[in-house]
Amino acid sequence: MDKTLGDLLDKVCEKSNHKEIIMSVYKKLLLCVAFLSLAGCATKMLPTQQAVEDRHIGNLKIDELTQSKQYAISAAHLNVPPETVFAKVSDHKNLRDWVPMIDHLVEVDHSKSVTPGQPNVGTVRICDFGGDTLVEDIRYWQEGVGYAYSVRDSDDVAVTDHLGVMWIESDQKGGSYLVWRQFFEKKPWSLKAQIMPLMMAYVMDNAMENLVEEWGGEVL
Repeated sequence: MDKTLGDLLDKVCEKSNHKEIIMSVYKKLLLCVAFLSLAGCATKMLPTQQAVEDRHIGNLKIDELTQSKQYAISAAHLNVPPETVFAKVSDHKNLRDWVPMIDHLVEVDHSKSVTPGQPNVGTVRICDFGGDTLVEDIRYWQEGVGYAYSVRDSDDVAVTDHLGVMWIESDQKGGSYLVWRQFFEKKPWSLKAQIMPLMMAYVMDNAMENLVEEWGGEVL
């Protein structure tokens, strides 16, 4: 995808006498997109026990799994109890039921799970996401509460040192709060990496919308 976009820019520049100006404007546009995405992340308010900037969530210590910066966060208030939400978001094979851009059954391997045959730390899931094949390892697991996963580094992936976190809290009224976070480092030479925060936020917010449509509630 990066190569295609780069080729397109080269063709545009070849037909113009203002190559440096075009590239300068394009780079500034990417920076603006990233800045707006981060600004939205920084100002999001969570009516939960978590804060946007938290790196210690319940028993999960983010810094023990990654030192990367948080680039995207999405949250929803759902009108179902935490156990219902956890059952849905931890059903790796059927992520297509609520996560946009996944339209197939996800391949799941529990053979290296700390509880063989069942989802837990060590579980591996493989899916096609936007044309890229992602291999993800479950790094943290707390039954009924949340989990963390990492996308393995590869040439197809625009980011490195990734960690995704899904965490659920009760609203004490029979409903739940679901918070989804993304931590990663952007590959500096990748054009796709520069818009990745915005892309992830878009996908995550739409995933939350799908859950709200199913159970009721609101995206926060």
